Amino acid sequence: MLKPRKNSFAFGTWRFSTATYDDLAECLSICKEHGITHIDTADVYGGEEGFGTVETLLGRLRAEAPELFEGTTLATKIGIEFGSPYNQSPSYLRDAMRASLDRLQMDKVDLIYVHRPDNLAHPADVAEVLDRFILDGFAESVAVSNFTPWQVTALRVYLQTEIYAHQIEFSPFYVAPVFEGLLDDAMAHRTRIAAWSPLGGGQLFGDKNNMTAGVLRVREVMDALAKAHNATLADIAYAFVRKHPAGAVPIIGTTKPARLRETLDAAPVKLERKEWYRLLEAGLGRKLP
Repeated sequence: MLKPRKNSFAFGTWRFSTATYDDLAECLSICKEHGITHIDTADVYGGEEGFGTVETLLGRLRAEAPELFEGTTLATKIGIEFGSPYNQSPSYLRDAMRASLDRLQMDKVDLIYVHRPDNLAHPADVAEVLDRFILDGFAESVAVSNFTPWQVTALRVYLQTEIYAHQIEFSPFYVAPVFEGLLDDAMAHRTRIAAWSPLGGGQLFGDKNNMTAGVLRVREVMDALAKAHNATLADIAYAFVRKHPAGAVPIIGTTKPARLRETLDAAPVKLERKEWYRLLEAGLGRKLP
């Protein structure tokens, strides 16, 4: 599923809508052409159109163009409830799993994430439901998203199956995982890392005159590295994420086929050790001791 390599990506679908359905199909075709075989979604993705929209679009596309999904793996996420904001009670998770499978028109997903931790859910209860998903054939593997290292540890105590992956925010603009133990936990337990928002939510492409001091500091280092490597700013951001030995796989979130093709056609950048640390310090806002 998530295979850390020098040019690996996953493809994220959270920005898509009914209006960009054709673009979704084209993007999946481009991914297949370039060997990007992991598709990431969630029940909550849908924007103004509402809960379940993107899963429904993927289910429709699976029916209309099944060849786009041959050889691919698909991950979805459950556990967010609008107004709660999180609900990982056993009954809610079970209902959410069935609803996702119905929308996706699938009997089984390759990977099911618990989407952000519910502080009112005991990890033993969550673990029991996740293990049951495996036993009942609803999912091939289980994962978590945006947990702390301690929350991952607590869940792991009760789980019979392994936590296959942890999806976290990680970019030159958000380097907290390097220092808070998330990446160390992943390496200790051979958990795959999927990095969302590897471009910092698009911050690096903004007008420098309107950037905060912290964003501008990172952008200026990235500009210098992009020039040195004859690469784009995005290429540098992806290289930063991949350089860490945890083997994080960046999730591309664009809805524009042309931009996706440009990204996948580019030769991967390999940052030198001193370049990576320079960018880390820029994101951190201080020199390392």
